Amino acid sequence: MKVLILKPRLDVSFKEGPVPEKRGTVLPIRVHWEKFVNNLYIFHKSRGDSTRVLEKPLWQMSTQDVPKDTDLVYIPHKDKNRFFVDHSKCLYYMQMVFPWLFEVAEEGPFSLSTRFPQKIYPEINRTLLDRLLKRVSKKESKFDQPTSDSINFKNYVLFVGQMERDEAIQIHSKISVKESLIKTIIYCANQKLDLLFKPHPFDRDRKLITAARNNGIPIVNNNIFDLLQNCSCVVTVNSGVGMEAIICNKPVFFYGEAEYSPVAFNANNEFRFNDRNKYINKYPEFLTSYFKDRIDSESIESYKYIESFL
Repeated sequence: MKVLILKPRLDVSFKEGPVPEKRGTVLPIRVHWEKFVNNLYIFHKSRGDSTRVLEKPLWQMSTQDVPKDTDLVYIPHKDKNRFFVDHSKCLYYMQMVFPWLFEVAEEGPFSLSTRFPQKIYPEINRTLLDRLLKRVSKKESKFDQPTSDSINFKNYVLFVGQMERDEAIQIHSKISVKESLIKTIIYCANQKLDLLFKPHPFDRDRKLITAARNNGIPIVNNNIFDLLQNCSCVVTVNSGVGMEAIICNKPVFFYGEAEYSPVAFNANNEFRFNDRNKYINKYPEFLTSYFKDRIDSESIESYKYIESFL
């Protein structure tokens, strides 16, 4: 089998921008991409496959990069609607909220995958759960968090913001972040529930902050794990914080297509706050299943999962 792995250049932006000839520093979060591709290459070579890696800026990649005699091509950060090669089998790969974890899918990641929604298997990996809890105890998240600070609220509903331009919203949600925030504000006001809003750390759009302020909603930028510890539930469109909330045994409500939908509430249908603890007992099995169906970039054994596509 002739295999081509398209690898994004990790020292430049994934979006269109300058491409200096001299290599720059790779952010720590992108080191996992390097590990994933390296181990993917080792996996296919061990099978006897003729394997090649093509590295270039993500935004410069095109279907013309895939030779006609390619049997299998791995495509990063895309899906079949935006990057489809009709003469080769396509597998799309994407980094998850747990940065060492990658999803590989035939149609595309998240809700585009034929394996969405996540199936829950009747097993619990205690070693995995302990690892995730240790990560929480160290307050480690995908993105850098502010240092811990005191929080003057308790038992509040926490709305976690996202960037409207993100693919998670543009591709995997029929409702905008602002619409979701407004609906949550109205619900909490009617139910007399305290609501806090945490913006996305990289969001420069003031529309969400303005909407929160105009409705008297406190805006917080505390460490996400401090906020999770003190909240009664998390509300979001489909933020990865929902996964972190599950590790912390917090109920989750979502508006878009979310990876954790089997153990969370679709807020578009009904915001049943009083039933918020309904799925918590399923969290251990869900997390175990979620990791089982994805690839740990640090474990070559994990790549055996790809056999199911070949």
